[in-house]
Amino acid sequence: MNNIKFCPHCMEKNHYSRSVCLACGNLLEAKNAPELISVNSILVGRYVIGKALVQNNIHVEYIAYDLMLNMPVVIREYYPRDICSRDHYGIVFPINGKGNRFLKGRNKFSEQERSLGRMDGRCCAINMLDCFERNGTVYSVREKINGLVLDPGDVFDFNTVVGQRTSAAGYKGAAAYDGGETVQTIG
Repeated sequence: MNNIKFCPHCMEKNHYSRSVCLACGNLLEAKNAPELISVNSILVGRYVIGKALVQNNIHVEYIAYDLMLNMPVVIREYYPRDICSRDHYGIVFPINGKGNRFLKGRNKFSEQERSLGRMDGRCCAINMLDCFERNGTVYSVREKINGLVLDPGDVFDFNTVVGQRTSAAGYKGAAAYDGGETVQTIG
């Protein structure tokens, strides 16, 4: 593996001498924001971290590469940016006075992610591969959605890809976040 490097944008393998990815055309050098996991970090000796794809008030999603399964994946990290920070060792911790809220949110996030994993693909088009706690937070690992090409101006509609989340399709009631509040919904 010394002769390859992963593209931080698509996680395809490229020869170490390349500066542009053969698969996606992006530069092979990239950085995440300082408060996020660094590009090319290895999480639990298994996942090579790429660029952050999504960051909201609850979590961050990174593209990554699973060295065990030999495939690109998406990693979701519990990181509510308004109530936590990350130290230089990569440990996530609540900021002053936010400890109870952080721990309560982390437990809910962990419970929700693990319940998705227990569905075993019965109603989800995207398989959960792993869920674990490290560095003071929770991570879940899912298959990357491959084969979708979005042209400029296109919108990715999750419901179009996986179908509507209804009880008839096998989805269960679950807690979700809406405007910072926990609400009950299907899915």
